[in-house]
Amino acid sequence: MTLAPIVLFTYNRPWHTRQTVEALKKNYLASESE
Repeated sequence: MTLAPIVLFTYNRPWHTRQTVEALKKNYLASESE
């Protein structure tokens, strides 16, 4: 399977950014993504 790179744009929302990054890290395909 070909995976797309993950791009995350944030704007002055540190809590939401942290939650999003933690969820992405738990994703089973995260280690396969760029």
